[in-house]
Amino acid sequence: MKTVGIVLSAVFVLVLTVGLSALSFSNNVKRLENGIVAQYSENQNVYDNGWKKIKELSQVPDLQTEALSKLYTATMKSRYGVNGSQAMLQFIKEQNPNLDQSTFIQIQLAIESFRMEFQSNQTKLLSIKQAYLRYLHATIGGRVYN
Repeated sequence: MKTVGIVLSAVFVLVLTVGLSALSFSNNVKRLENGIVAQYSENQNVYDNGWKKIKELSQVPDLQTEALSKLYTATMKSRYGVNGSQAMLQFIKEQNPNLDQSTFIQIQLAIESFRMEFQSNQTKLLSIKQAYLRYLHATIGGRVYN
């Protein structure tokens, strides 16, 4: 009777240990998988926000172009009249409006910043995925493929 009790106790401890190990493995795998999904969502947010910012900035040159076009048209009409200059010779020192190039520099800087942030987030995603695969490989052994 004592041996049966000892054997049952050993089996119970073994089943409990295996069960807790399986539960621990399952919890770790879920945690790592949730980290991958969360980082992927973060990457999507960074990508979406980056392109929205660039799109908003790139509308500024369109507005500047429209304003410059109106200004240039008004300047030429006031300078030469509606039908253009009818003079045979005209001595005018031309000074035409210029488009500010600093906006394009801002757009380039925003694109560079966006690319760097997105690359950083992609690197984080790869790191999380590698940790997940290492955990699977170490826990269940064998070769784990990407």
